[in-house]
Amino acid sequence: MAIPASSQQHFIGVDLCEPTLRAAIVTDSGDLLESREAPLDLERVVEQVAQIVSELRDVAPNVQSVGVAIPGLVNRFTDRVLASTELPSTVREDLHGKLMKATGLRIELENDANAAAYGEYKVGAGRGCRDMFYMSISKGIGGAIIFDGKLWAGASGLAGEVGRVCLRQYRLFGNSRLGAEHRAARSGAFGPGLNLFAFPAGPAQRIHRG
Repeated sequence: MAIPASSQQHFIGVDLCEPTLRAAIVTDSGDLLESREAPLDLERVVEQVAQIVSELRDVAPNVQSVGVAIPGLVNRFTDRVLASTELPSTVREDLHGKLMKATGLRIELENDANAAAYGEYKVGAGRGCRDMFYMSISKGIGGAIIFDGKLWAGASGLAGEVGRVCLRQYRLFGNSRLGAEHRAARSGAFGPGLNLFAFPAGPAQRIHRG
């Protein structure tokens, strides 16, 4: 692999979704230079990120910042992880500050769906678009909105989180009727036999699987 010019700016992205920590270093135009993977150790997240960032900095100099994708809710205005079903509370507490101290670089924490959406917008399926909606269905349900070329955070920094939208459920795992009870969609929600009636600004849409 050719040694990148020292004057070129580089950026590192890190994904903290279990069971694997993934990281990559790219140019400012989005070209991939190198990637790394390792089993994610939830008790050593900060140390792991610092180590993998150090390895990638040896590949290409002049790293401007590190983006860290979090499986959970992140307030982009306060750089705080508000909630995560995967990261323990001891890790979430001031994760931003700990990572900055450990790496010596500017750190940008972001919800994993937001990070993926922006990547698709810049160099993937959304390239050339000004507005797009991204939806992630994995262990949980996530979403992100690109509006007029910018990641739309909303007033609380949580816009696009469709996995937190309340749905009116009428039948859940069998014939039991739950009436108008509202529950938030969450990981594993779309299991066998689940019927959901969602009420956006229009007629009810029926979602059925199983």
